[in-house]
Amino acid sequence: QFELVAGELPSSSRDQRIADTTYRVEKVISEFEEQLGEIRNAFSIGGYAPDQVERAKAMEVATVELVAAGIQQLNSPKHILLIRCYRLHLDAAESVLSATAIGHVDLSTKQRSGLLCRFVQSARKLLDLQQPYLGDSHVDLGRT
Repeated sequence: QFELVAGELPSSSRDQRIADTTYRVEKVISEFEEQLGEIRNAFSIGGYAPDQVERAKAMEVATVELVAAGIQQLNSPKHILLIRCYRLHLDAAESVLSATAIGHVDLSTKQRSGLLCRFVQSARKLLDLQQPYLGDSHVDLGRT
């Protein structure tokens, strides 16, 4: 069963005006996905350069803010676009964690714990969102 917003199914951003909230959120998600792709590409080509590691850390924080803003602007904690937001946060956090595992980032215990807590929270919320849409045995649930 889909989540209703204001008593109806959320609108798609396709063929919508720029002023439409769904369109704006989807546009930001796409831009963040592109930026994270650039960061990951830089990691794979040039290693973990300090400027790219800082970009990854900033992206992780920005995606946490994106989730919060998305929930508020979309008027629903169960909107389907939040699946992409949470997935994006997990990917950004994973980039930072991979840099720390190799020793290219020094995080304090408090910073590392906070990052891991945010990671687990996003994974749990993503799982809760995916199950109704994908069913209990979908392959993406195992990835989450």
